[in-house]
Amino acid sequence: MKLQGYYRLGDDDPGAVSGALFNTTTTDSAGVRDLTRNGSVLYSSDVPFPVVAGAPNAFSAEFSGTEFEDLGYSSRLLNHEDNFGIELFTKVFSTANGVAGLTYDGKKNTTGFGILQGPSGFFAQLSGPSKQVTFFGETPFALNEWYHLALVRDQGVSTFYVNGTAGGSSTAMAGTDSLTFHIGSSVGNDTLHGLIDEVRLFTFQPGTFTTRDLLISQVPEPGTAGLLAVGLTTLLTRKRRRIQPRNPMQFPQGSRT
Repeated sequence: MKLQGYYRLGDDDPGAVSGALFNTTTTDSAGVRDLTRNGSVLYSSDVPFPVVAGAPNAFSAEFSGTEFEDLGYSSRLLNHEDNFGIELFTKVFSTANGVAGLTYDGKKNTTGFGILQGPSGFFAQLSGPSKQVTFFGETPFALNEWYHLALVRDQGVSTFYVNGTAGGSSTAMAGTDSLTFHIGSSVGNDTLHGLIDEVRLFTFQPGTFTTRDLLISQVPEPGTAGLLAVGLTTLLTRKRRRIQPRNPMQFPQGSRT
């Protein structure tokens, strides 16, 4: 697996302090494509795990839900048709604002792919070359709890994972283009109310991906007392529980907002 972007959202940002405004740019720990802050994104000390992939994890990104806020890059990071993935941890505080992008490479309902939060569940979206939009893997979630989400396309099949378990798949294609990349939005005007942490984009050789490559498989599993101390018992329980998928759905451009 080759990392194409890794955003730790504070842990590699100089001078990061919980409760403070994000730096003007946040560090790409895998390369040179640092993201630009839009709006009042804050550093938070609320994290899913204190250690991820062997590195200390002290910060996440907090989005207020009261105005447009995101972390963005001026072009797409993964302009690939196959054998790629994107993953993150998220905790949603409220769904009052409706659908909000958690991360999107491209532009929702136009082209590219991403992971979104709706009023009743997390789901993946693919926007094809002819702007055909496919939603799939919608999975219910509870507010104020951390989840790991991933969208992986391997040999023509895209799979949406929730806490390491497949929640749905689709053979629809994502279009390639020269649009933008976002964390905390999908089209540049979302109002997400919640936290996001540890966003990674990656590519791999066909047929070599396994869920062991995901960050949810690269976190410590302490005893029950330790889990209770950091509020992660539910997360690890869901990690091992099979999620019942919903069927993929296809919509014309702009039919779901």
